[in-house]
Amino acid sequence: MFRLKEQQLHSIIWVMVVVTVAFFGFFGLGKPLMNEHSPALRGLTDLSDGWVATYETTDKEKLAEYQKSSFLDQGKEVPKEEQFHILEVLTTPATLSLRTDTQVVMTHLVPVIEQEAYYLVMELDNAKMQVFIEDQMIYSSNDKEQMVPVKHVIPLLPEYSNSMLTIRVTDVVSDELTIEGFTFGNYNQLLVSMIQKDGFFIVIGFVLLLWSFTMFLIWVLVKNTWQQKRVLFYGSMEGLLLGACHLACTQLIPIMTGWNYGTFILRSCIILISTILHLMIVRCFVYKKKVLTIVDVAVLLVAVLYISVMVLQAFSLLHFDAIYYIVFGVYWLVVLAFTIVLSITIFDYKRKEGMPIFVANVVLLLCGLCQIIMHFAGRQMRVNISYISVGLAVYIIYVCMYGIKQAFYVVPKKEEKPIDEKEIREKMIEQMNPNLLFASFQTLQNLIKNGSDKSVKMIYYISVYVRDNFKALESEGDIVSFQEELEHIIAYLQLQKTRNHQMDYAIECKVKEFQVPRHSIEPFVENAVKHGLYNHGNKGNVVIRTYMRQDGYAIQIIDDGAGFDTTVLKKKTTTLAKKLMLLEQKCNAKTEVISRPDKGTVITIVLPMLENDLLEE
Repeated sequence: MFRLKEQQLHSIIWVMVVVTVAFFGFFGLGKPLMNEHSPALRGLTDLSDGWVATYETTDKEKLAEYQKSSFLDQGKEVPKEEQFHILEVLTTPATLSLRTDTQVVMTHLVPVIEQEAYYLVMELDNAKMQVFIEDQMIYSSNDKEQMVPVKHVIPLLPEYSNSMLTIRVTDVVSDELTIEGFTFGNYNQLLVSMIQKDGFFIVIGFVLLLWSFTMFLIWVLVKNTWQQKRVLFYGSMEGLLLGACHLACTQLIPIMTGWNYGTFILRSCIILISTILHLMIVRCFVYKKKVLTIVDVAVLLVAVLYISVMVLQAFSLLHFDAIYYIVFGVYWLVVLAFTIVLSITIFDYKRKEGMPIFVANVVLLLCGLCQIIMHFAGRQMRVNISYISVGLAVYIIYVCMYGIKQAFYVVPKKEEKPIDEKEIREKMIEQMNPNLLFASFQTLQNLIKNGSDKSVKMIYYISVYVRDNFKALESEGDIVSFQEELEHIIAYLQLQKTRNHQMDYAIECKVKEFQVPRHSIEPFVENAVKHGLYNHGNKGNVVIRTYMRQDGYAIQIIDDGAGFDTTVLKKKTTTLAKKLMLLEQKCNAKTEVISRPDKGTVITIVLPMLENDLLEE
């Protein structure tokens, strides 16, 4: 079954971040505005009227009306070169129907400019433009800006007052050109107008950035395990990216920096990286193998989409608005799909710890639903988008609050008891199992006397058993591979089998590539032999089995002995109860015990796959 480790997923995210920064630096940076600005805060002047435009049109009604007034009324025949040509005074916003490969030339007298630099703001989409004062070109758009809706900010100096301003629009992509209104004012007026227009999104963006950066600092400062801090990390990173995306969706950044093309690059890339971080948060609460596979495949698909988006943007193969709506739709599709996945994990698989994140996702989806309802109800888009922004802010705050709770959680420490030397000696004696060793040495002696070849194997298994017992005394509970724990188990079973021919054992381990605490499984095997088989005439079979389940790695210890009262596992003083507690604390293990009198016992220990990966890392 396909699986990725968290380290591999982190590598994908970091590669995407680095590529985004490099791509933005290579393609996205334009010339920032470099004039000194006045502190004046007056409103912008509307300069939408009085533009004289010349262009070649396909609008037959407008063309006929223009030619009738210009030529036919004067008894003149329309010259061939003027058959599609039109000259009119525009009041913007306006939509012009154009011939293929034509250009639009608009002229206007520059208003009187006082002692500071002023700016003409014009929104244009799907076209290039150049601006001239008389015959001097003062502004030219970037080739890449043809693929994005751009607010062109054209600096006008005082010496341009009462001069003829000419705007030449070329390389129009479609057969229609929409020209939005013109505004005119100084730099501060420009910024104030942008803040007034996009103030809600600017506030949400800064709130997300400040909140998420604070959460990231908490993540850095909290001294706890990665497993407990990872939700806070992913939540703070997603919040930082969504805050940056809110700012990139406004006109404030392009106006301040001139990075029109660059902000569109950042918007689409940020949303895709945020999508993967959202999946990583969901992954923290998924433990079933099949569901983990679905999450990992989704991460890879988003990474492939990211590569496609980079190619489309680099070569301008698709309009940037279309790219943005595609990645925006993918983000919401992922939120919807994996909210359903979380519900399955919580309600079907009984993993209640994922409930807070499920609630946060539901709130986010409800806000998205509100946007859809408001859209079809005929409300303006700005009102609709505010619901999504509020939903994202609530989602990030909720996730980070849960992450803080997890990050600060400390496993209660056991009360330190005074050292009891007698208890320590008893524990060491119990660990070394002298009765088994003495019986094994006696058996070894008999084998050597009889010249049996089994004596060599007996020496090997005694040495392995003694070695692993010493390791358990030195570092009980340390995380080791199951293969190492299995060697200890086989040595114990082989020693028992050599001295007791009425017992037998079988090893049916399909998987061994996982981690367990040292000396956590072997005591269950000892219990099966010393109590299950001993109380059943000291004969029977023991089976050690491992395999993969949907919810993780399963270890089974099976015997056909006398069975036992499972209530002893609830007594914290028993050896088996202590081992179960150790497995739960170290690996978040779940245990299933089935025991029937004179039928035997089946103990199943399930180690969640994700938790085991974290132990290994």
